Amino acid sequence: MKSKYIIIGVVILVVVIGIVILVINPFKPDVGEESEQLSSGEIQERKLSSIPFFGIGEDFNKENDMVSLTSKDLKELNVGIARTEGEPFIWNLIEPKKGEFDFTITDKAVGEAADSQILILATLWSYALWDQGGKEECKVAEGFKSIPNYRCKPQDMGAHKSFLKELVERYDGDDDFGSYPIEDSLKNKIKQNPVIYWEINNEVDSPGLRFFAGSLEDYFDLLKNSYEAIKESCEECQVVIAAPVGPPTGSVKNYYSSLLSLGAGNYFDIYNLHDSMSKLKETIGTIDKPVFVTEAGGGKAPEMAKIAISLAADGFASAFLSAVPTKGKYDQKTSIFGQSEEEFFEEHIVGKDGSKTLQYYALQTLATELKYFQKLEPYEVKEGVTGFKFYFEDKAPIYIFFIGELVRYSTDPAFQIGNEQETLSLDFEEFLVKDLYGNEETKSKSFTLQKDNVYFVTEIK
Repeated sequence: MKSKYIIIGVVILVVVIGIVILVINPFKPDVGEESEQLSSGEIQERKLSSIPFFGIGEDFNKENDMVSLTSKDLKELNVGIARTEGEPFIWNLIEPKKGEFDFTITDKAVGEAADSQILILATLWSYALWDQGGKEECKVAEGFKSIPNYRCKPQDMGAHKSFLKELVERYDGDDDFGSYPIEDSLKNKIKQNPVIYWEINNEVDSPGLRFFAGSLEDYFDLLKNSYEAIKESCEECQVVIAAPVGPPTGSVKNYYSSLLSLGAGNYFDIYNLHDSMSKLKETIGTIDKPVFVTEAGGGKAPEMAKIAISLAADGFASAFLSAVPTKGKYDQKTSIFGQSEEEFFEEHIVGKDGSKTLQYYALQTLATELKYFQKLEPYEVKEGVTGFKFYFEDKAPIYIFFIGELVRYSTDPAFQIGNEQETLSLDFEEFLVKDLYGNEETKSKSFTLQKDNVYFVTEIK
């Protein structure tokens, strides 16, 4: 009999201990869970909350910019990560002749990122003219002038792996900076702000832009060899697979089904999309790795903010939401896609005259208010208004409200839904309301929302 009571007591004790652990550590991410769309009362945990959620596009090469921001401006923007889309991580620029390395451009970019207190997601372009130049089957049309127009997978994969090992070793932040001289001041910056995220090419399935001249089998070979080289130099570094082409022409299902059937799942750490999370979940089921959306769409400031919040609700680990305007992107958007100059600069964080745009201030507010959020859940208040409650480890929750529905793209019809304004009643005696551009006021019981804004509410106790 005594043994029976002892067993019962042990079971009760284990249950109590489990409850205590959950209470004192409520923010632990559940890597195996993924949410397609949150329903009322459902909580979306961050996957690896150490990954900065708010990101931008920035090559840190002012010669390629239409207009630039200073390191001080970028630091004050308060985003955590920047993706280099064109330069500087191009094999041909860094190793212009086999065995001869020139890190001038990458050193400058990595140093400026450190000054701006922004991590880099380095997009790698594995093309060198000395490796494949002259091969007609590798030649593509003009575009992204700094990237060679010969874009097959490396012909000498051994030379490419040696290049990657040298590159990653220089910037991974440990005490080994590789085989080539580097200034002490830059060493210190790299140790404080290492390059740990490496994206292997971009939209390799694009039939029009031709970032990559090859099959998905060819890309798998590049991904596998790049992963092995990067991990050999830096085990902690994170390899980001190239995203497939986004809507309307891309196919997440065909892309990831094909690559995963080849065994690609063993050779990257982070999924990448230019599309919705639901497409990926439909394709692979349970998502067992963090997911980046490296091109999150444009739109004006309120549209960008609503997209950002929707992406957080969908479970993305990081979202790259805006960019410093580059010459290449300007030519592409205005010449190929017919965008007006005014529309182009409205969708970037700096205007034609060098001033900070509404996009800049909106992103600054988002990144500052929601930085390091641990989880979020829907917060229903009234029909026609979307609400979320964001949780943090070291500060009070922040409530987000905007008129309309969840939005995934700047062309989403959901932007047109909803009244021009709504009065919102809350169960708070007093609360602080901040809008998308940093304007604040203290309110009691209720406040009015405008359709072209997003609101951050903190209860005053």
